[in-house]
Amino acid sequence: MKKMMTLGPKGTYSEIASNTFIKNLNLDVSLEFKHSIDACFSTVFDYLVVPIENSSDGFIQRTLDLLALSNAYITHDLTLPISFKLISNIPLDEVTSIYVQFKAQNQCLDILNTLGKKLIITESNTESLDKHLLDFNSAAIIPSHLLASSNYVVNAVEDYKNNETRFILIENNLNLETTSLLYKVSMCIIPFDDKPGLLSDILFLFSKEKINLSSIMSRPTKEKIGSYTFFLDFLLEKDKLESLFCELEKLKERFHYKLLGIY
Repeated sequence: MKKMMTLGPKGTYSEIASNTFIKNLNLDVSLEFKHSIDACFSTVFDYLVVPIENSSDGFIQRTLDLLALSNAYITHDLTLPISFKLISNIPLDEVTSIYVQFKAQNQCLDILNTLGKKLIITESNTESLDKHLLDFNSAAIIPSHLLASSNYVVNAVEDYKNNETRFILIENNLNLETTSLLYKVSMCIIPFDDKPGLLSDILFLFSKEKINLSSIMSRPTKEKIGSYTFFLDFLLEKDKLESLFCELEKLKERFHYKLLGIY
């Protein structure tokens, strides 16, 4: 049986996203959990499901970094509504600390700043719940679907009520069989040298092809200060795909480009 990897432990939004992909794509897989995004990418897999972008907190930077280094490709994506609640055994003014996962923290800053309690940062939302259950004087921020009841509950503590996270399905081969009239395309561009006009040249190329970029983000290459990789997402009509890569080839002496996915 094929293996699907995702972030664990069980009970996370990553598990919900994975099961949604399994259902929607009718996949026959065994779902396995890893403790970190790095561990997911470093394991042999047939399918990998990881978060890539949150509507309030932006891109998951480690996901981008590992995608750029990986030989696998994004083949599908989906977006889930994300909601958190604050739970406690005792009144909130008596709480000594709050357990919160590092990404959940950035999505629930308003209530955390208002309460002003000591924060204990965790690697997963399930870890936040587990540690809170062993610490009577604590509180925890957890996904709304975890734990049916608690003595004190504050629902919907996310800063923005339309909070969403986009998850991607990664496979070892490109997906060129989509029936959509438009491709979603993700790619990264790595300049060889930092020269005036480089980014302008890249953007002009897309403008000339009448391609609307839905996002562009830079990440350090980690080779030296001032050296960046540019990540781009855009929609592309099928018949323009070959033309785009022909145009990119014309600039290959100035930068390296890598296709991250077509979906």
